[in-house]
Amino acid sequence: MNFRWLAYSGLAFFLVASRVEAFGSGDDSGAAGFKSLFLVATSRSAALGGADCALSANPLAAAGNPSASGGIASRTAGIAVTDYVLDVLPVVAYGAYPARHGVWSVVLGNVSFGEFQRTNETAAEVGTFGANDLSLRVGWAGPLRLGIIGGVSLGWIRSTIDAYSASALVMNVGLQWHAPNQQTVVAVSAENLGGALSSYVGGSQGLKDDVPTEFHAGVSHRPVHFPLPLLLVSDFTLPRDNEVSASVGAEIRPFEPLFIRVGYASLVRYRSSTDGDGTHKSGFAFDDRHGSAFGGSGLAAGFGVVHKSLSLDYAYSLAGAFGGVHRVAAAWAW
Repeated sequence: MNFRWLAYSGLAFFLVASRVEAFGSGDDSGAAGFKSLFLVATSRSAALGGADCALSANPLAAAGNPSASGGIASRTAGIAVTDYVLDVLPVVAYGAYPARHGVWSVVLGNVSFGEFQRTNETAAEVGTFGANDLSLRVGWAGPLRLGIIGGVSLGWIRSTIDAYSASALVMNVGLQWHAPNQQTVVAVSAENLGGALSSYVGGSQGLKDDVPTEFHAGVSHRPVHFPLPLLLVSDFTLPRDNEVSASVGAEIRPFEPLFIRVGYASLVRYRSSTDGDGTHKSGFAFDDRHGSAFGGSGLAAGFGVVHKSLSLDYAYSLAGAFGGVHRVAAAWAW
């Protein structure tokens, strides 16, 4: 059975169904809903500043660039837990299955936002209520031609606040081009294409939130003559309701079985000003004081340990004034 038409269909949707000119300006900052989709990420990606578009063999690729799972050679299952700011707790279970005509993957995410105090019309406390987001994605990736791997994933999310809920369907499409020397990967993806099925008030007939669509472009490279195995990655992100962001990262393996990772993420802003003497200055500048999405910005670091079929990854990243975010993931391949 040939699934290549899925990647071509997804790419066509990516090209014709999105108003690219409306993205990246920051004019609609915070307008899109279902932002918990950004919290479904690997510890490895977080330690690299979020630069994962051009990563290979990523078992959580269905939640990002789905073509990134194309290099997985073994069946994989894992779980990832994030100690996010406040009482937010994302937990992700994932798996990948290499088949004859590509790699299938599934990602199940649950984000708990903790408990909130319920009050009545006189501000008297009358108990508590919770908020929770549940998402499911299924993806496929496989080789096309000329060194290109294509991928597509379909996802569903249901967001609940007390007795109210909203849901949406999303689709991710992506491509990775692997250079003939197998040292460089160039990738593009469109993530969270789609729309809401229902709103918190009014159900399917209510005013629905936009989904947090993003466009990504990334490059990864493995230098040949570096004395230790080294991976360099970079990403640019164009979101629906925020400004353009950039992220870079490096992964080095000083010895078996340890990987050390460091990354940096920042908004990219165009600034224009005029000095007192009338001199006009303009240009692009980086601003890591504000989060580029839910993931925060600034420095990130982490490590990974691989022993036979088991792997353990940890990442620490900044979350602005809220402090830091800890992520840990464990996986088993067989």
